[in-house]
Amino acid sequence: MTSLTRLEAHDEFIQRHIGPDADERGDMLQVLGVASLEALVDETIPAAIRLPADLPLPTPRCEVDALADLAAHARRNVIRTSLLGQGYYDTHLPKIILRNVLENPGWYTAYTPYQAEIAQGRLEALLNYQQMVIDLTGLALANASLLDEATAAAEAMAMARRVSRSKSNRFFVEAAVFPQTLDVLKTRAHGFGFELVVGTLEQAVDADVFGALLQYPGDDGEVRDLAPAIAALKARDAVVAVASDLLALVLLKSPGALGADIALGSAQRFGVPMGFGGPHAAFFATRDEHKRAVPGRIIGVSVDTRGKTALRMALQTREQHIRREKANSNICTSQVLLANIAGMYAVYHGPTGLRRIAERTARLTAIFAAGLRQGGVRVLNTTAFDTLRIAVADAAALLAKADAAGYNVRQVDTGTVAVSFDETTTRHDLAALWPLFGVDADVGALDAVAGASIPAALLRDDAILAHPVFNRYHTEHEMLRYLKRLENKDLALNHSMISLGSCTMKLNATSEMIPVTWPEFGRVHPFAPAGQTEGYVAMIEELSEWLRIVTGFDAVCMQPNSGAQGEYAGLVAIQRYHEARGDAHRRICLIPKSAHGTNPATAQMIGLSVVVVDCDDAGNVDVADLRAKAEKHAAELSCLMITYPSTHGVFEEAVRDICEIVHAHGGQVYMDGANLNAQVGLTAPGHIGADVSHMNLHKTFCIPHGGGGPGMGPIGLKAHLAPFVPNHAVRAVPGASVGQSAVSAAPYGSASILPISWMYIAMMGGEGLKRATQTALLNANYVAARLGAHYPVLYSGRRGRVAHECIIDIRPIKTATGISEVDIAKRLMDYGFHAPTMSFPVPGTIMIEPTESESKAELDRFVEAMIAIRAEIAQVESGVLPADTNPLKHAPHTQADVIGDWDRPYSREQAVFPLPWVRDNKFWPSVNRIDDVYGDRNLFCACVPMADYTH
Repeated sequence: MTSLTRLEAHDEFIQRHIGPDADERGDMLQVLGVASLEALVDETIPAAIRLPADLPLPTPRCEVDALADLAAHARRNVIRTSLLGQGYYDTHLPKIILRNVLENPGWYTAYTPYQAEIAQGRLEALLNYQQMVIDLTGLALANASLLDEATAAAEAMAMARRVSRSKSNRFFVEAAVFPQTLDVLKTRAHGFGFELVVGTLEQAVDADVFGALLQYPGDDGEVRDLAPAIAALKARDAVVAVASDLLALVLLKSPGALGADIALGSAQRFGVPMGFGGPHAAFFATRDEHKRAVPGRIIGVSVDTRGKTALRMALQTREQHIRREKANSNICTSQVLLANIAGMYAVYHGPTGLRRIAERTARLTAIFAAGLRQGGVRVLNTTAFDTLRIAVADAAALLAKADAAGYNVRQVDTGTVAVSFDETTTRHDLAALWPLFGVDADVGALDAVAGASIPAALLRDDAILAHPVFNRYHTEHEMLRYLKRLENKDLALNHSMISLGSCTMKLNATSEMIPVTWPEFGRVHPFAPAGQTEGYVAMIEELSEWLRIVTGFDAVCMQPNSGAQGEYAGLVAIQRYHEARGDAHRRICLIPKSAHGTNPATAQMIGLSVVVVDCDDAGNVDVADLRAKAEKHAAELSCLMITYPSTHGVFEEAVRDICEIVHAHGGQVYMDGANLNAQVGLTAPGHIGADVSHMNLHKTFCIPHGGGGPGMGPIGLKAHLAPFVPNHAVRAVPGASVGQSAVSAAPYGSASILPISWMYIAMMGGEGLKRATQTALLNANYVAARLGAHYPVLYSGRRGRVAHECIIDIRPIKTATGISEVDIAKRLMDYGFHAPTMSFPVPGTIMIEPTESESKAELDRFVEAMIAIRAEIAQVESGVLPADTNPLKHAPHTQADVIGDWDRPYSREQAVFPLPWVRDNKFWPSVNRIDDVYGDRNLFCACVPMADYTH
């Protein structure tokens, strides 16, 4: 008889997450010639770095129990109507966007759109977002989003230095910027060696600086005319950036019209919940002449082989994985999912709807100010869009009364408070707030007499959002169908596996995703009083402790809001540690040739000089070369950046020796956490010898990629580095030294997606996490074994095993036939698959990571597709198919290819149904192969006429 304990099935989620069942695992192990998962692990991971015991994590919880436990945390959060502002505002996300984008795996499980032919829907949504930003900022070019407003400001500072002709080393920051923005600027400026000058707008006129950042409207709510200061700064060759507010720009004269070179800010209030700080898409726009200096990604318009309009990521050679330490930035993710939500918010409301929201917000602000003045209360603002500063006798007492009435009001100082209104504010809120200030007023009466709060000279007089896309989808039927049309053009995990090496496209379980949209998590302001966020903090602390156990470190910092930001925060901690010990001269960073491109890009952001370490023929770090360079630079050695298992997909035997060499010469070891999915439960960065490592929660711990973001990249650290993690100017971070500046706008980064990783670990427990890692190794080795007879596997460990990913070498095929890794990638689309990673870390190769979530059946489908493609290549080799007219060179095939005349030397059926099962679930690319060169030579990054789209 089965016991009750077993029937309760607390561990049921483990097999929901892990693809192969027991029988499939047995079959796969037989192919590999090993008896068990444990035996495979023994052949794969060096014994010297294996954990001595299982992870001391709680036992697995079933989905229902885990959701109930997380809900208990959520209920501890107190929801107040937020008037705190400072870049974070409550908003109404239209339910059609909530259900069909934010909660839709067709949107949130997609990968970064490197394979543009199967990402046209997402790319169109991002192009809409760029057009929205272009219109509202009055500048010619916008990128596809950055991480948050504060880091966008830091990117603007770095870009200003790249393009400015000024010889100055100083950067001016207006005192009216948000405090968290100034905090992040301090961190970035220190790494670059810039001097920050903080002053008033009047002081900016005479500043001798290479660049400047102004806020519009300011943190104090004032709407100032920036044009004279901008003109004066530009006369001295300074590059001027303006941090602004998208909703305000619906009404205000644009930064471009004021003369700004760069405009940036947060798109959060366009439908994205506050979520205790993120994730939120930052917007970034600039003038056309600076297009090659812009950080982040840009979506551009090109054509496919039929001349049809097609979209792609433009100027991809700017990406950090290609340019490394010469990259414009280390940012490898934008906030695509959130940018798409913000863009769709503008599409759904249109210019008329947005103007109504913006005008209502400004009108409520003006009426409230008029009521206060009528009641004898001193309003400090002379102008305002949504924020007022108000003189009071006792700010703390006023906050207490506001809290009792259900409102959060910001305290500026002991005698000043501020209120910020938003889309959700109503006339009833004004009626409830006036009595807190001792005022009795009537909204209707004041509406008839109150003047405007925005100067007429600063109101915009140009049209915005005139493109048809913003004027067509205002009924729910039309919007629903538009969203579905775009979704149908994208291949995401809800269609088939995405086997990208180092990207870990695993299951994003529904139970993990559901809490993200709970209001107890979504409606919390990042600067809400501590007593209102106890549930959030408890959840974050619990997750931090689990991550600390998993990684073997002494402390965890949750602030970095992407993997690249985690790298940055880790190196910042290392440099702060050196500086605290009087070793500020340690500025050499050793990086193996095989490293992720973000590594050298991050090192240069900290002001480190990169010394490249060779790899041997097996893809491992050349220990002799490492030792020689560590000895040569011993007096100046800051750190080593190493990925483990290596980017070549191998567990290097000498990793502990590598760490010891660096430590012996006074350096610290930073371990890139991109491949942590191969370590969890079996080994750990802290156990191996690393001092700090970031964790890609959007890879190993199941936060979805969202089409290229969201992400979270917390760092784990040894005790000696823990005090040097980023703190925060507005809300202190426990454990960080007082006064240390931040790396992200919010103290806990993108906190609203942390419940995803909390749910994952809670449902898997230590047992499940270990099994997931074992299965990731099994799946990768199974794929490598089955493909090895058809494609050479480039690297393997001492006993012939790969880690969680494998690299197959296409270079011999290209030499013999002209068929390249790009051709194989495009042909995979015809089989219904997204391509693996191309030409990274080795040019001319394909890197495959199946993840533990894929079943044997799905792995076999992928393997069959790759074998069938190899057979097609063989037909080219033998001359059966011409080298220039074959299924690979014409891939991907669209519906347009199979109608009308057909003059190709292979059949239509081979083109679009190359294997029998493809018919059952055919994914049709919406465009043929895109012309990348055309797109870069004819750079166009705004919406094209609607007639150019075919739906």
